Amino acid sequence: MKILLVGINTRYVHTNLAIRGLREVLKTQGNTEWEICIREFSINEHLDKIAGEIFEEKPDVLGFSCYIWNIVSVKALVRRLRPVLPDTFILAGGPEVSFDCDRLMNEVPQLDAVVAGEAERVLPVLLKGWSEGSLPRDVAGVVWRLRREAGGPQGLNSMTASDGFQGMTSTDACGMVVTNAATPDTVDLNFLPNPYAVQEDFRGKLVYVETSRGCPYNCEFCISSTFKGVRFLQPERFRPILRQLFANGARTIKFVDRTFNASKTHGFQVLDLFKEEAEREYEKTGPEGTYGLSGDIPRAHCEIAGDLLDQDWLQYLQNYPTGMIQLEIGVQSTHPPALKAIRRSQNFADWKDKVRYLQHDCGIPVHLDLIAGLPHEGWAEFRKSFDEVFNLRPNHLQLGFLKVLKGSGIRRQCTQYGLKYCPDPPYTVLKTRELSHEQVLDLARIEETLERYYNSGRFKFSLEVVLADRQSPFDFFDALARYWHGKGWFQREWSSRSLFENIWEFLMEQPDGRTALNRKLWREALRFDYFVAERPGQIPDFLQRAEETVQDKSWKEEIRKDPIWQNRIPESEGMDKRQWIRATAIEYFERDIPTGTTEHSPGKGGWYLFYYGRKPTQYFKVES
Repeated sequence: MKILLVGINTRYVHTNLAIRGLREVLKTQGNTEWEICIREFSINEHLDKIAGEIFEEKPDVLGFSCYIWNIVSVKALVRRLRPVLPDTFILAGGPEVSFDCDRLMNEVPQLDAVVAGEAERVLPVLLKGWSEGSLPRDVAGVVWRLRREAGGPQGLNSMTASDGFQGMTSTDACGMVVTNAATPDTVDLNFLPNPYAVQEDFRGKLVYVETSRGCPYNCEFCISSTFKGVRFLQPERFRPILRQLFANGARTIKFVDRTFNASKTHGFQVLDLFKEEAEREYEKTGPEGTYGLSGDIPRAHCEIAGDLLDQDWLQYLQNYPTGMIQLEIGVQSTHPPALKAIRRSQNFADWKDKVRYLQHDCGIPVHLDLIAGLPHEGWAEFRKSFDEVFNLRPNHLQLGFLKVLKGSGIRRQCTQYGLKYCPDPPYTVLKTRELSHEQVLDLARIEETLERYYNSGRFKFSLEVVLADRQSPFDFFDALARYWHGKGWFQREWSSRSLFENIWEFLMEQPDGRTALNRKLWREALRFDYFVAERPGQIPDFLQRAEETVQDKSWKEEIRKDPIWQNRIPESEGMDKRQWIRATAIEYFERDIPTGTTEHSPGKGGWYLFYYGRKPTQYFKVES
């Protein structure tokens, strides 16, 4: 019997942890004669192509891993594949199908079964029975279809609901849908096999791992609140998984643990282990190896709770190797009534300075998340939340929108809170009692400008300069988004160069942009960001200096010849003159932008050398 497990990811670089884990579970708990395969696609691929590749596998069992981002594609694929794979047992599982399985079975009669909840215990039992021709009458956690067609293990024949079915039953045009009892047991992570046991090339991939399941919080917008308690994987059982991932080229490891710092002991042990294995890999490859010269250091991406950041965590993280960890914290809101409504007790004021310390003093990239559309939070309240979070200058500020997920408490209370949401995945909020649909659209445009101009990192210095005299960063991005909307710019694709031109046009239309001092300061900051963003080819007119003099050209030549660069940029020693020129740019700035000079008096400028051989771009001020 051939079993094919399919994941459809949001991006090509992502990996599906679920199908890999189930593959290994089926190998250990299933029939040794089964052929178990996995395939991954992305939602950006054409469905005809995906369906064609699945069909050519000719599986006896076809299982889909379902999430809010791919469920529409999964439904379409099941409908396309059923006519050409009439004898294949097609099933679905995952968080998007675990809470209204019977409805999904009615919507997609081509499906044979749905696994609700954790599948590691359920799937081996279900497939053993199916392969032997028996009905899954007693397999907990399964909703399945008994078809009207005679013959085969799923043939209805003359059976009725009274023929020994213990679950709830209903009938439709295709037969009988049986909803078995829910599985009473949760999975012990320590008895699960290594999901990455098969040799794969993970270079350039974002690899997902888990060392815990569950969450100590019960946020009403999250389906993790439907599970009680937190289960942990023994850290040493994680070591061989991580060692193999590093050996296979993985460098970005994202922990799917809902609250990585739920247990201090566990968190420290896992991160100790991560550091040990990363250093072991470094020692194996050496300074000239895989990530010694390139700077491609393994990085752990962990989602943590800000209110659990105590002094022990701060001390631990400040001593962690630079570049080896990245943190994500869901602030969601700083408005107390909104937090109370979603049952997320926290006080942002108590831990915001700790985040600032980790980001700016320890050099640890911190992603902070906000959710627009929460109960009791209107435009003014969200503006305040945005400004409070933005003022920490996180590495990344995610402005997301409430998703009214199946199984979540917020969906059960949507009438109470006046929530209107899209009935189709991802169930994004459309309006609330406090937030109109027009305002939701305005926030969506703010989110897009935030992504282009702040989260992209390309306007780091210019945004600091422009925002220095503004009380509300939210108002700035709101004004920028409205300007873009008025110009029709959201309907077009823009190059990096064009983004500079667009924001310059916007700034020149602002009242404070009409002063000569501001124009000069903003222009210098934009020029610096432009040189950092990418090696300039053709520089926009408004960012060009006066015509280069013979003395300037001579000075640039002398700067490039300076032997100091062999020490500051070791790889330059092996470059010939042409390569060195192509890898660098030299420019004079009237103000010392990187030091944060924002006063309206001339700062001490100078020449800078920009080196583009690494990402991010390195820049060095040339000593006089």
